[in-house]
Amino acid sequence: MKRLGQGIIDKKDCRVYYSCQGKTHQFGIGFIVGKRLRNSVIDFQAINIRLCKIRLRGRHYNITLICAHSPTEEKDDPEKDLFYDLLMKSYNSCPAQDMKLILGDFNAKLGRERFLRSHSATESLHNETNENGLILFDFAVSINIYLAKLVSDLHEVLKVWRSYFQDLLEARDDTFDPPGSSDEPATLPYTDNPPPSLNEAILTIKKLTSNRAAGPDYIPSELLKDEEPGLINAIHKIMIKIWAKEKLPIE
Repeated sequence: MKRLGQGIIDKKDCRVYYSCQGKTHQFGIGFIVGKRLRNSVIDFQAINIRLCKIRLRGRHYNITLICAHSPTEEKDDPEKDLFYDLLMKSYNSCPAQDMKLILGDFNAKLGRERFLRSHSATESLHNETNENGLILFDFAVSINIYLAKLVSDLHEVLKVWRSYFQDLLEARDDTFDPPGSSDEPATLPYTDNPPPSLNEAILTIKKLTSNRAAGPDYIPSELLKDEEPGLINAIHKIMIKIWAKEKLPIE
């Protein structure tokens, strides 16, 4: 975000919160908040050109988002130490009851080493963790958070949602052996049931257990229970697809 200084800009369809350098258009971070969520913003803090945070009002709890841009691998240790010290202070200053999410670019490579599995995903493009990755992992361990990448590819998003409904919507009975190959969907005992309604989707989401660690998809149930209309409609469409094909989608 290459603006000058710190501040807030109102656009037609959004509001921009930014924290940048004062003299040059180099470095800078911030948040772009859509028009629908403008009134949900409680507070914005511009810390420096590498850190800022925003607090949003939620239905059941408030959410604090911290945006971070870590020094690159070749930077000196004192600069990295200062960044993580400020990040720690920013995290610790968040209200205890808030959901806290740290977003951004940490210029880190997380490998496939076994010791990472307690606080990081097992899949990685890199075989070995670099220095920035080790620093990031130590930070995650110190505040007991989980490291996960942003899922932006549509097929990857579908895989994430698939895991949520693996146990919830599996209609096959353990004692029932479907005919044919294992890939052939089992015949449901009640074929005249109507497709799941939108209200059923909403009730299913409300029944998810709160205050539990996220599963392999890294999505906490509280995010689903915030009743965001677009998210609920997307889940409902997936439920109908599962009902129609009588099996979970591969992608």
